[in-house]
Amino acid sequence: MQLSEYLKYKMDSDRVLATHLDSMADKIKDNTIKIGDDLYSGIERATWYSSCFIEKYNSDCQQLKSENERMYLAIKQIYKRKDVIIDMLIAYLKILLKDTEEREQELIAKAILGVSVASEFATSRAIKMSVAYLLAKHIATSLNFSLSIRRTINKYSLIGLSALTFHGKIQKAAMSARHLHDVCPELYWSLYAMQVEMLYFVFEERLSPYVPKNPYDKIDITEAINGILKK
Repeated sequence: MQLSEYLKYKMDSDRVLATHLDSMADKIKDNTIKIGDDLYSGIERATWYSSCFIEKYNSDCQQLKSENERMYLAIKQIYKRKDVIIDMLIAYLKILLKDTEEREQELIAKAILGVSVASEFATSRAIKMSVAYLLAKHIATSLNFSLSIRRTINKYSLIGLSALTFHGKIQKAAMSARHLHDVCPELYWSLYAMQVEMLYFVFEERLSPYVPKNPYDKIDITEAINGILKK
């Protein structure tokens, strides 16, 4: 099962579970610590809403409301897109590849995939787009990456047992998105345009060591991709 399909499956399953609380005693018992963590984050976010009653903190209030709306948009994109995981990886890889020449991209693809793409594409733009897609698909289907992302999906399912646990999940997603905005605005705004920046938390642990921290931060692309694959 592809990661994007697994994400949809997990959300659908959790939605069913959340509507049958009476039959969930064992489930809740086994996840007391995790639910408590979500509740804590939810309470933290709820206290932040007090800023909505203080005029000078109105901008903070608007940010919270915006993040809630962005999360709902991101959830819609999970179902709207054929493969939201690959789409987000492509956005990341396009940033890594943006300053590379055609020949360098061919060498990167050959080093990672073990094949040459030189004869398959006619234009530099087509090569750049296609190499990003091929690399994204390779990463998404790799065993280590797939298992890591599935663990994150299981840990931070977007469906909560209550309003507080759901807002706790939004809080964690929001903090992850804010951190991305601070360290790599280019990737943040790319994901924002796709309405999926609130899903970055799914990748954060895996990608963060290989995200450019500023426009002048030169990352060895082959080393970065191999690191993502092997971590």
